[in-house]
Formats: sequence, structure tokens, C-alpha cells
Amino acid sequence: MRDINVALIQMATSLDVDANIGVALSRLDGLVASGARPDLVCLPEMFTFRALGSRRISEVGVHAGIGLVAELAARARRLGSYLVGTWIVDEGGGVYTNRCHVFSRGGDLVGGHRKTHLFDAPGHAESAYVTAGDRLSVVEADFGTFGIVVCYELRFPEVARTLALAGAECLVVPNSWPRDGAGRGREELGVLLAAAAVQNQAYVVHANQTGVVADLELVGGSCVIDPSGRLVASAGERDRDLLARLDGTLVDEVRARRLVFAHRRPELYEPASVVRLKG
Repeated sequence: MRDINVALIQMATSLDVDANIGVALSRLDGLVASGARPDLVCLPEMFTFRALGSRRISEVGVHAGIGLVAELAARARRLGSYLVGTWIVDEGGGVYTNRCHVFSRGGDLVGGHRKTHLFDAPGHAESAYVTAGDRLSVVEADFGTFGIVVCYELRFPEVARTLALAGAECLVVPNSWPRDGAGRGREELGVLLAAAAVQNQAYVVHANQTGVVADLELVGGSCVIDPSGRLVASAGERDRDLLARLDGTLVDEVRARRLVFAHRRPELYEPASVVRLKG
């Protein structure tokens, strides 16, 4: 991977889909006006509308339709950047997915990763609104290869490891991570992000929502973590854009120093290989 500049849009959403889209487009226009020209830009997961339980999902899918794809494609083209945006998509036939769209520097839609692991917990069931995807995704960009990890997928180490084994040198994490009922969330999220970076010897580029929408408090914490687990840059909890530079040679240096991938023993990583000892 070569050296690149990244921009993360940490934003607070509301219950107004059109307003949320307007804010996101305005923030991207601000990057264009600033002349920043990052190589990669990432918006948070579900930046069009976060509180799924309080509005019919079809309304969100209709608002975030083909017009949004065209608008984001235009921003990617103006920025000359790869652009990652994740929102609810109407797939037709009453099926909705939480899809991560990736645009090339020229504004082409190069792919769409459908979130594979849906967040179901007491009081919230993502699977009641959207259908899970059945494939993981890496993007072969002109600066290197990056993998997509959407929100809850971060809790499954198999996802990040599979992407790293497929060549990902950077893990891009669009997120919409709330505090739990006990007020926790930010600390746990930080541990999971750092673990993904260290275990896979890859950069982690994380864009989260912040603020309060409906009864949800989003924790922010958009950041960049390097392959050794060092925090390169963090947005804290403010509604802001975060710019950072990634040293592409560091991935190779860390992987040459700790031969994690060479030392893997996949034949052991099945329940059938576990010996049960009884005391």
C-alpha cells in the first residue's frame, strides 16, 4: 500500500432523511472547497437515517434511492477520491439491505457490500428491517486493497481476518455505534478497533455517527489506527471531519516484524480439533 490521505465524516443525524442527506453532501462539498483532495473518504453507517424503529423502512429506502448514488458519485469525481457511503437500500420485492457503496475516483460505483451480521439485541432487531448479505468485500484501489467492515461486523474477528487474508491492508469501518443501556460503548468500541488493527496488521479507518437521535446516543470516536495498534488520529465526540495520513510502508514493516500470517495453523481452528480435558 502506498501513502494516502483519508477523510472521515463524523456527523450527527436527525429524524429527517432529506436533512441528513443534505448535511452529508454539504460536508463533502466542504472538502472539495478546502482543496483537501483525500485519497479515501468515508461516511458513517446509515448516515441517511439511524433510528430504524421509529419510521417505516420503506420511507428511508425511497429517500435514499438512485438520486443519492448520483449525488455521491459526483462528489467522488469532484474530490478525485474513493468514497464510501452506507445506507438502507430498497432491493425490490419488499427486501431491504444495509449496503455499503464504494465509488471510484472517477465517480463510478465499483461495488456494494451488504452488511452480513445484523445487530439483534433486547429492544432492537436490525433483522426485522433488513436482510443480511452473504459475501464479504475487498476493494482493489489504485493505492492498495481495503476491506469493508460495517458496524456490528466488527464484533466478529473472522470478518476482519478473512478480509486480511484476501489482501486487505486497510479495514474501512463505517459505523453507527450507540451507547448501551448502562452508558457504555465507546471504550468497548476502541478495544475492538485496536484489536482488528493489531491482529490483522492493517490500518483501521473508522467513521462513526455522534450525537443523540430519538432515544439513541451515538458515541463518535471516528479514528485511524495503525497496524501496530497506535491511534493516529481521533475525532472525539464532536460533529466534525477528521483528516489523517496513512504511511503505506508501515503495513509491510509490521508484517515483516511479526509473521502472524505465516504462523497461522488453520487446521486447528475448528471445534473438531479441540481436545476436551476433564478435571
